[in-house]
Amino acid sequence: MIFIFTNRINKNFCFFIKFLFSATIDISIIYTLIVWSIYSKNIRLISAGLTYVIMNILIKFIHIQIQPDKDAFYQHKIFSIFINYNKSNYSFYPMSIGLIIICGFEWKRNNNDIYFYFFIFLSISESLILIVMQGNYLHEIFTSALTGHYLFMINENILKLLFGEKYLNNIKEKEIRSIENNLNEEEDKIRIKAKKIKIELMNINNK
Repeated sequence: MIFIFTNRINKNFCFFIKFLFSATIDISIIYTLIVWSIYSKNIRLISAGLTYVIMNILIKFIHIQIQPDKDAFYQHKIFSIFINYNKSNYSFYPMSIGLIIICGFEWKRNNNDIYFYFFIFLSISESLILIVMQGNYLHEIFTSALTGHYLFMINENILKLLFGEKYLNNIKEKEIRSIENNLNEEEDKIRIKAKKIKIELMNINNK
């Protein structure tokens, strides 16, 4: 029923919407990977992403999912790193939604709520596009999102057991030491100023 009402949208805006969201998703995930490679010292993002991709590939060959007959999503091939535009019965479930969820929770663990909510918005938008453009069924999208979320949590808990809680702290030790040194320097300056003020007060009282 949903596919019947969305045919007009697909004819008029299909290419533009796919191009816009494909570029946004690719850039967002690549940006997350670049930030991770520069600032992170743990493998949580990569381990969760690789686990998700491997499981996705295995399930595609185990579970055959017949796609909708009228599928505007697979028309107008667009280059994308993380979205597959090749129609196949081996498409259960879409890889992009889970990867977006994993990136979002990685930002959440780094106390960046703005990027977290952005990735949640991106996952919801991509889900609606997959449904409207007849690329995947609703249960496939739910499976992708839940799998990405749970695999992220499982990888996080495994890393905690293997390496401890400190391993998942993304602030590097050098950065922590520099912050501590700066704080110590500020404390020393305050103490010196306090001593000078005490001496001046004593001199005033003596006069």
